[in-house]
Amino acid sequence: MNEIVLAIDEMCSNLMIHAHHCNPEHMLELHIRVPKKRELIFEIVDDGNVFDINNFMEPDLDNLVQEKRKGGLGIRLVKSIMDSVEYLHKGGKNVCRLTKRVE
Repeated sequence: MNEIVLAIDEMCSNLMIHAHHCNPEHMLELHIRVPKKRELIFEIVDDGNVFDINNFMEPDLDNLVQEKRKGGLGIRLVKSIMDSVEYLHKGGKNVCRLTKRVE
């Protein structure tokens, strides 16, 4: 379960920084659903600038190491933890849907 919390934290951090530019006036909503046994769906809802994880180009690991650059691995981490990562626009809001099947 700790890795799920890590993935949600990473996505919320990315949205606060990149879509909301750290503006404390902006809010995120987190919806948690259990549509069927052993499946969790987390939806992070916001109205910030569009941050479509599906169009995010993951940086090359070798380049990150050579450049000694901080950051750039969060989306890769989220995708490796969650079973499904989707981005959609619903009801005038941005929705990042993270799905995880649990054993």
